[in-house]
Amino acid sequence: MKLNNDSIVLKSLGIGFRILCGSLFIFSAYTKLFPIEYFEYQLVGDHLANWTTSGYLSRLLISFEFFLGVSLLISFDYKQLIVRSAFFLTSIFTIYLLVVLAIKGNEPNCNCFGEVIKMSVVSSLIKNTVLLVVLMFIWKSHNGYSLKFPKIIISSLLVISIATVFIVNPINKTFANAANNDFKNFKMDLGFLYTDSIYIKPQTDLMKGKHIIAFLSLTCPHCRLAALKFGVITKENPEFPIYFILNGDSAKIKPFYEETKSENIPSNIVKGNSFIELSGLSLPAIYFVKDGIVEKRENYLNITNEMITNWLLKKN
Repeated sequence: MKLNNDSIVLKSLGIGFRILCGSLFIFSAYTKLFPIEYFEYQLVGDHLANWTTSGYLSRLLISFEFFLGVSLLISFDYKQLIVRSAFFLTSIFTIYLLVVLAIKGNEPNCNCFGEVIKMSVVSSLIKNTVLLVVLMFIWKSHNGYSLKFPKIIISSLLVISIATVFIVNPINKTFANAANNDFKNFKMDLGFLYTDSIYIKPQTDLMKGKHIIAFLSLTCPHCRLAALKFGVITKENPEFPIYFILNGDSAKIKPFYEETKSENIPSNIVKGNSFIELSGLSLPAIYFVKDGIVEKRENYLNITNEMITNWLLKKN
């Protein structure tokens, strides 16, 4: 049954709900954008993209979400195209969550709001159900404001949204290369360790010669095992050029070293996107680097004194 669009109450509710939904879409887009690497990783992990396309697909989805959010926030619409598109996008996300729930179960973070608000799959399904009901109400009760040249405005707003997302957070090939465990022979730029005053300047030039660089989280149990192994290896072979890039609270460094006995290995604590882009999110990440180029990566379980020695002595 068609609702009476002339009702002042319905118009007021329609405008209010548009503002509410628009704010939610904008917030959702923003939280997935910083850091966007988690969203890219999810798209690849769920086989919706590969490492080459995930950077583009993630930003296009966020751009469209941002575009819908702005349009809803200002209550602008054209033949209800905006609210129908928002309803369609939310429906797609809901179907996706149902598939995730059936295959993987109720995961603790569906990445709907990035790392800012961690929602389980079930919680997000409830949120989407409420959102779909509200969007359906808007669809039936409020057409939105119409402006001159609506098609030009919609097209321009969409282009601006896409351009803004790609400019604010451009595609980072380093993360895609690091995250793809099958990819090698890519450049790992660690120059920021030498130019940014917040880091301890390494005594050796990690961009020249051969180095084994391990990205470790201070709280990750497998990272602790990797550090423990490297600690044993370097005590037997102190000349091995091993370097740790650690992530976590500085207060956890002491217990980390107490457990792993690896305090003799030089290290730096790197946080935020700088760590995520280089580690690829799959920890521990261990790279065999020559002149700034990743020649290979290894699982810490496979690393031995002999492996390291052979790699160091190998002449390409």
